[in-house]
Amino acid sequence: MRIKLFLYYIMLMCATVTFAGDFSLVPLPSSVQMAEGEFVFGKKLNVAVADYPGDSLQAVVDRFAPGFSKSIGVVLKKSKIEKAQMSVSVNAKLPYEGYRLKVEKKGIAVEVSSPAGLFYALQTLKQ
Repeated sequence: MRIKLFLYYIMLMCATVTFAGDFSLVPLPSSVQMAEGEFVFGKKLNVAVADYPGDSLQAVVDRFAPGFSKSIGVVLKKSKIEKAQMSVSVNAKLPYEGYRLKVEKKGIAVEVSSPAGLFYALQTLKQ
């Protein structure tokens, strides 16, 4: 019985790796659409965050900022939308921990339904 469970686990892991393809993201997004172009980070990234009850979206960015800076050398700075290179907006139609991350040459747009979704979006961006 243990061998069957172990083999099932290995097959499941292989299926996940196959689905991931060229992406080594954790957690693995449910879908990825590649496009041409890229966003080049400078030394700082101006971030505009939408209002959310308890200001908890901004709190996620604030808690994430030191690790982001340490790992990739980019400082996250709170900004008004006019000067932002990254915007965070709320989309209630997304699943609770879901997010939509759109990276373009001019900037990054993040849609989330909750602080958990923003956490996962920032983890993906950091990778």
